[in-house]
Amino acid sequence: HIALWDVLESCDIRGASDASIANPHPNDLSRVLEKAPVRRVFCTGAAAGRYYAKLCEAASGLAAEVLPSPSPANAAWSLPRLVEAYRPVADATTPFKPPVLEVSQVVALERAIAEAGTPLDALMRRAGRVLAFEACKALEGMEGAKEIVILCGSGNNGGDGFVVARKLAEESFAVTAVLLCGQPKSAQAREMYSRMEGLGVSVLNLETEPYMAASAVREAQLVVDAVYGIGFHGDLPDYMRPLFRQVNAAEAITIAIDVPSGMDCDTGLCDPDTLAADRTITFTAMKPGLLSAKSSAVCGAVEVVGIGIDERLIDQFTSDQSIIDWDMVVHCFQPRPADSHKGTYGHLLSVCGSYGMAGAAILAARAALRCGAGLVTAAMPASVYPLAAGSVPEALFLPLPETGDGFVVARKLAEESFAVTAVL
Repeated sequence: HIALWDVLESCDIRGASDASIANPHPNDLSRVLEKAPVRRVFCTGAAAGRYYAKLCEAASGLAAEVLPSPSPANAAWSLPRLVEAYRPVADATTPFKPPVLEVSQVVALERAIAEAGTPLDALMRRAGRVLAFEACKALEGMEGAKEIVILCGSGNNGGDGFVVARKLAEESFAVTAVLLCGQPKSAQAREMYSRMEGLGVSVLNLETEPYMAASAVREAQLVVDAVYGIGFHGDLPDYMRPLFRQVNAAEAITIAIDVPSGMDCDTGLCDPDTLAADRTITFTAMKPGLLSAKSSAVCGAVEVVGIGIDERLIDQFTSDQSIIDWDMVVHCFQPRPADSHKGTYGHLLSVCGSYGMAGAAILAARAALRCGAGLVTAAMPASVYPLAAGSVPEALFLPLPETGDGFVVARKLAEESFAVTAVL
């Protein structure tokens, strides 16, 4: 989605040039930011860029990329020149294809982002805004008062949680932040905690108020897991287990930030009491552990969200893993010429199935035809043939004689004279 708005709501103009603008008043960007998680900002013209940086950037948390102005001064530009100048907008609206990065690579990427001029607290604000937006979507349609519990650690994942708590409190939700590891320790988390104070967020300390924390979870419609994030490995501390078990047994929707707490981000190994999420929202890159079968029971629906990071920084990091998506698969299937026929697309011999296991032969033949094989000959024990023939009428069949102990006579295959492209 693309949102269009003027940087200035009003101003005095005394001439035709940008220099004649006086008394500028910025537009209220909160109206846009509340409707969608803005990830890239573009300003058309240097003056718009200056006013955005001065008046609006603090509200959005995103620096603007300045594009050429659509003023008469650029009317003489050729179309190819204009297309190239505005290419960043097209790149920004192209579906984000995240890499798969291990923890060490994510840490190095964050360092590179900071060196390029975007501090970690800016990323934290962006991530928190996206998460608050997703939390609001999760609660849509629910009736009655909506109680939200944010479980916060003492590191940067907890800092993300404090931003979420602040944003949701500003939307008039009843929000409780539970400190599971005491007061925030990282500088960025402390800063986000201080910004949350005074907005009506109830703060509980698990160590000193365990029963109140348990009560808050019991009443919640939504729980946000902001405890550990990508840095966790090993075992959960025992004092957290009762609360984690309570969350897992509750009916509340649970959203995990980056990875479910209790899961090793690189390996997918999970503590038995890992917080099981309905949704996991991870940022910038997919994490290997989220793709592991070991973690599939605790991740829920996984989504990788971009937060406005220059993809040239991300491209510096490579991985031997990738995510199979529709764009990758669709290129395997090319348009078929109008004069082609089934013989054009190969002949597969599938030797599959046995007495009592006819389903294997049927599923293999169906899969081969669905994947595009032109001809499929299914060779199977003669006792399986009547069932398979009625289930896959598109296939050819080669019933094989059987011995008394259930083995097929393979000689029948050698006696057949048809040519095949592949054997399954």
